[in-house]
Amino acid sequence: MKLASSTPDLLIYSSDLGYYVEELRRQYNGRKIITPDGYKISFYLNQDVACTHAICGKGKDKINYARAQRITYIEFILMDDTVRVVRQDKITNNICFVSRQHSYIVVCSVVRNKELKFISQFYDQSRSNSYIDKFDDRSKYKYL
Repeated sequence: MKLASSTPDLLIYSSDLGYYVEELRRQYNGRKIITPDGYKISFYLNQDVACTHAICGKGKDKINYARAQRITYIEFILMDDTVRVVRQDKITNNICFVSRQHSYIVVCSVVRNKELKFISQFYDQSRSNSYIDKFDDRSKYKYL
């Protein structure tokens, strides 16, 4: 039986977007993470837009601190299959690693089969996990 690893520490608070971009790149850029269930996730974070999407949200440039401070959660959620489930969006085919326990989602696009490319990560800031609940909708998400 695998013991669940401990939740990573949050990154320090910074008003400097560049700090979070550099931290994201330092931890993940150019890496490939192979999950216990056989997904191979590649990280391509050379373009600023890829980093700001993960830190601020799509099309935004203001720091979302709930996202930014949890950059360390990406590998934790991917590697600990006891704290997450895997869903596939039926429209975009994106693979979502969803942790209700940590209110956290890692989103990847499919390159082929179980080879994925990291797109983004985010934290459900609602107290009731209302955003995470949408991943239980079988009409929109396939259970993997």
